Amino acid sequence: MEHGRALLWTGLLDLRGDLSEVTARWPRHADRLARIRRELDASAERGRDASETIGQLGIEPSDGV
Repeated sequence: MEHGRALLWTGLLDLRGDLSEVTARWPRHADRLARIRRELDASAERGRDASETIGQLGIEPSDGV
């Protein structure tokens, strides 16, 4: 289940766009999303499973991020 969630997150983040509007309206959320993006990108570059990174970031499906 956790692996499937990680795959979903990774796929969704691959579709990511510009954060400028989010930053203007919700800067705290934009900062968190940018951090998650950086962590997942770094995880992929190191060959780590994204589910590890997601777990370390404490992201839950109900977080709405």
